[in-house]
Amino acid sequence: MEFPIQSQTKGYNLKTLRQDSYAGLMVAFLLVPQAIAYAILAGVPAVHGLYASIFPMLVYSLVGSSPLLSVGPVAVVSIMVFTGLASIVSPDAGIYLSVVASLSLMVGMLQILLSVLQFGTLLQFVPSSVLVQEYPKSVIQLLSSLPFQSQLLLVEINKRNIHLSQQ
Repeated sequence: MEFPIQSQTKGYNLKTLRQDSYAGLMVAFLLVPQAIAYAILAGVPAVHGLYASIFPMLVYSLVGSSPLLSVGPVAVVSIMVFTGLASIVSPDAGIYLSVVASLSLMVGMLQILLSVLQFGTLLQFVPSSVLVQEYPKSVIQLLSSLPFQSQLLLVEINKRNIHLSQQ
């Protein structure tokens, strides 16, 4: 079995190193504030956002095959972690970070299992229109369930309509 990085480094030269270094620097400038914000959204200390952003990129650079795939934390997942765990464990509790880490490890192991079983091929049978329609709905539902949503959003949501509030 050949790792993708082996085929990517064939023919690697100084010009490619310079281009990759520039791209890496630009990603780092964008990644640092984004990672800190996502950690705060998840209810963990900001430095853990940096860990959660850097480690996946290092691993994916060794074993990943797509040059266009983005790995690391995203806003929706950070909000889902906070809303899912805040009802079980207080974010101020000392154990909260351990619970977040355990959840992350369980999700990672589940993703590896689904990859080995090639469950990604099932997505071929889900129409893209369904995926496009369901994503915004889930984001609105997540944001509306946040305890601080009234300060964050000027949106009122009921069973039938979504409309801007008059604040």
